Amino acid sequence: MKTKTCKKCGTEKELSEEYFCKRKASKDGFGSMCKGCDKRYREGNKEKRKEYCKNNKEKFDEYAKQYRESNKEKTAIYMALYSKKYKEENKEKISEYRKNNKEKNIEYANKYRDGNKEKVAKNDELYRKNNLEYYAGCKQRYRSLKKQLPSTLTEKKWEDIKTHFNHRCCYCGSKKPLVREHFIPLSKGGEYTHNNIIPSCRSCNSSKSDKIFSSWYPKYKYYDKKREKFILNHLNYKGNIQQTEGDSKC
Repeated sequence: MKTKTCKKCGTEKELSEEYFCKRKASKDGFGSMCKGCDKRYREGNKEKRKEYCKNNKEKFDEYAKQYRESNKEKTAIYMALYSKKYKEENKEKISEYRKNNKEKNIEYANKYRDGNKEKVAKNDELYRKNNLEYYAGCKQRYRSLKKQLPSTLTEKKWEDIKTHFNHRCCYCGSKKPLVREHFIPLSKGGEYTHNNIIPSCRSCNSSKSDKIFSSWYPKYKYYDKKREKFILNHLNYKGNIQQTEGDSKC
C-alpha cells in the first residue's frame, strides 16, 4: 500500500482519493496536503483566493474555455445534470432571485443577445424546429385573443386532450402528427379552450377547414359513428348546443 506524508500536518496516510485530492501536475497524481488540511487552508484563505481570482480573471476564463473545448461531451453531461439538480433543489431561491432582479435579468439578456446575434438566431431557429407544436399553440392563442375570444387552453390540458383521444386523430383515427383543431372554427367564434380544441391530423384539419362539423363529418371519407359520438361526448355536447368556457366536464 502506497502512502504519502501531508506537508501541512505531517501525518502519513494512504495515497488514495479518500485522503488526498487529485492533482495532475503532481508526479504521483495527488496534492501535497491531505483533504482535511486542504479544506482548512481553503476556508482560511477565502478572501485571499477571491482577490487572486479577481486579479487573474482572464487567465481563469481562458483555462476554463480550453477545458470545455477539450472535454465537450463530459462538460455537456455534467452541466446538464448539475443544472437540473441545482434547479430542483433551489426552486424557491431561483424564483425569489428572478422576482427581485427582473430589470437586471432583462438588461443582461438584451446585452447578451446584442453581442451574440448569430448564435442567438441559430439557437432560436433550432428551438422553434424542436418545438413546432408549442409555437403553433402560441399562434392560435394570439389569433383568439385578437378576436377577443376565450383563450385558456394550457399545454397540460392539451396533453390531457391528446391522451383522452389515445394520441390519435379524432376524425380518422390515425397516429399521424397532431394539430390543435377548432371544433367550431375560429372564423365562426370558436374558442381556444379545452371545450373546443381536439386533436386532428393535418390532412383532416385541412379537409374540415372552417366547415361546421355536423354538415362536414357525416360526408367525410373517414366518417365513423363511434368517433363522432366520442367527440361529442368529450365536448359534453348537449342538444346540438356547443358548450362554452367553463361548461365542459373535461
